[in-house]
Amino acid sequence: MKLLTEWAVTSGVLILIVLAARCLLKGRLSARCRYALWGVVLLRLLVPFQVELPAPVSDALPVLASNLALEVGQWEEPSIPLLSQGSKPVAEFNLDIETTLEPGDIISYSDGAGCLRRDGETITWYRYILSPEQIVLALWLAGAGLTGAAILLSNLGFSLRLRKRRERLEGLDAPIPVYTAVGLPSPCLAGVLRPAVYVTPGAAEDETALRHILAHELTHYAHKDHLWSLLRCLALALHWYNPLVWLAVALSKQDGELACDEGAVARLGEGERIPYGRTLVDMVAARSPRPRDLLSCSTAMTGGKKSIQQRVAALVKKPETVKTALFAVIAVVALSAVFVFAEREEPVRNLYGPYRYQVSHTQAVQFSPSLISSQIYPAPITDPDLLEQALEILDSAADLLNTPEELDLDLSDAPFLSPRVTLLESPDDRTSGHTYLLYTVRAVNRDWCLLVTPAEMGAESYRVAGTLDVSAPGGLESLARQQRYREREDLTPATFDYNQYHARLGMAQGIWLNMPMLHDGRVLTDPEELEQIRNLLILSPIPRDGPLEWDGDWTHIIAFSSTPPDPDWTGADAASVYYILATDEGFYYVCSGDMKEGGYYIGTISTEHWEQAVEIFENAPSVDERQHAARDAELAQNEEPERVHPVTGSKSNKTPGGLNPPGVLLLLLTERPLTSRFSSLLPR
Repeated sequence: MKLLTEWAVTSGVLILIVLAARCLLKGRLSARCRYALWGVVLLRLLVPFQVELPAPVSDALPVLASNLALEVGQWEEPSIPLLSQGSKPVAEFNLDIETTLEPGDIISYSDGAGCLRRDGETITWYRYILSPEQIVLALWLAGAGLTGAAILLSNLGFSLRLRKRRERLEGLDAPIPVYTAVGLPSPCLAGVLRPAVYVTPGAAEDETALRHILAHELTHYAHKDHLWSLLRCLALALHWYNPLVWLAVALSKQDGELACDEGAVARLGEGERIPYGRTLVDMVAARSPRPRDLLSCSTAMTGGKKSIQQRVAALVKKPETVKTALFAVIAVVALSAVFVFAEREEPVRNLYGPYRYQVSHTQAVQFSPSLISSQIYPAPITDPDLLEQALEILDSAADLLNTPEELDLDLSDAPFLSPRVTLLESPDDRTSGHTYLLYTVRAVNRDWCLLVTPAEMGAESYRVAGTLDVSAPGGLESLARQQRYREREDLTPATFDYNQYHARLGMAQGIWLNMPMLHDGRVLTDPEELEQIRNLLILSPIPRDGPLEWDGDWTHIIAFSSTPPDPDWTGADAASVYYILATDEGFYYVCSGDMKEGGYYIGTISTEHWEQAVEIFENAPSVDERQHAARDAELAQNEEPERVHPVTGSKSNKTPGGLNPPGVLLLLLTERPLTSRFSSLLPR
């Protein structure tokens, strides 16, 4: 997002500078010099990157255009839910929601695929949650795509019309083909890969007019204007939202025609200046220029009356470049290039000192597991005894002293694999904190836990603020879990994950079940059976005196897919997996966490409901059967359409169904063994 805003701001600033120079030096610069100014603008419009200047150089400059871009740091936070999947009254969540979700608050799932939002006394779950940055980028891409499509279709249509109506003119001394085309509003140079000159039938019959037109269009060809027009259209598609870019495109086309007039007179000779002007007047376009003409990659020799008047006036005045004006233009372009393309080098400073200062001012610690974890700790660590232990862990950090580059550390995967810790200056303000990744690095002598910043994906570079003991992430997670358990004592009668389970169950379009004697599990996708399963798998809350921590034992595993699952989908691909544990008390426990590290209980299902659910799953296809069915369907679809008769040798496009029964059998036996063709029907 920062790149896009800097690109837009610096492009607009450069266009304003060129417009000012063009206005102030009007009459002192030749048309070719004015046209050349737009080349710098085009470069800025097509190249989004800034050139980082060393600190001594950038500090000497009072201001750079990139500094004018707005700060959009908070735009990266997901805060806009999309696609409501349903809602329930707060009371039906069996949870004292007041301590977990305030009215207007949003809690996203650990996989970032959806969220819960409370609106008054109703809680709604959404399939997606996006950040303002993602929405702005989506709008920009959509606009660029639509503008690009309009440019492409407009030029393809114009090219097809020319090809249908054109007739080649022979006997002309021109490096590219020359054609006449009926209905052409103005002579033009069209075509990017195979450019050609197109003239009206009337102009082709007038020898003088034809000579002037060829001089003009061949000057366009010499200036490579057919390529510049393509790049102009590309810039227009990328900056479709910027009115200054549309203005720049219009003025650059106008200056291009004036520069071409100068070149054409130079080709024809000074004596042809006035006759050439008469030709322009005689060929005033039948229609005025339209905004859609800006989308054209072709040149147009004539335009509206006002445009022709300006060009004829320029021919009469015969402006020449004044040396002082040329020097001024060069100086302005050079300074503008530095002002627009440069950005200040970020000073490299030690982050250990600021980190220690942040720890000393921390009033709450927010711990967030890695993106691949199913755990969620919505509340920060605030209880005095737990906060004291968390700050003791964080305060034990040591300075790394070396940069990651000096130690040859690759931190690019840190955002995917690492938990996060946020040091909050205020427990009530989640934006007041500084977030670090707790990235564990395996080494020969000892393992490190690095405090890495920034805690975001795709950053240009990552830096290390300090090092902690490798046990720090586990210690902080244990404290976060204790904080959640303490808050749960006041909740009646379940945790946030109890609600998350039901949200995922309600959105499920595929459910996977595994048990000890089933190596790959069964997948249920039938809508009617899914509806039955949803009713059977509704949890009852854990009793207040029930167990909290789960040690990893299980009898079944279930997982939910919020989209139609692929044939290869198993619970291993799911964002969250839930473990079922049998009891002798007439119900099954449902647990979340990890079978190796354990987790906690989130609810119960009656034995009657669970056994009914298992019966439905027993009739569902296994993962292996789904994979075989998908492969058989793919093989059937990819069968060769042309077949050879096994007796006559003749070729036919008929399927085996078009032959008589003996022919079908003989053809099948000739092509493949029977067991190969019908392997999906044989018992496994």
